[in-house]
Amino acid sequence: MIFGFFCDDGGGNGNPPNPQDVIPVPPVVGQPVHDAAQALQNAGFKVEVKRETAGDRVLSQSPPAGQPAPRGSKVTLVR
Repeated sequence: MIFGFFCDDGGGNGNPPNPQDVIPVPPVVGQPVHDAAQALQNAGFKVEVKRETAGDRVLSQSPPAGQPAPRGSKVTLVR
């Protein structure tokens, strides 16, 4: 007889992500864009910045602060 174990880490094959890889999105609204992007990248997120004004502060973010999201997912900042 042969016995084996199968371990699925949820690594991008359609399975849900490992709960340890889902974290709350940090709050960055009101911060300078550079600082906000750095904080999000340090937390493991990818960052996209959309420019709607000439200012250099984050006006909104999506997903919102505190929402659980997988590490490596994209957070969009509007400045």
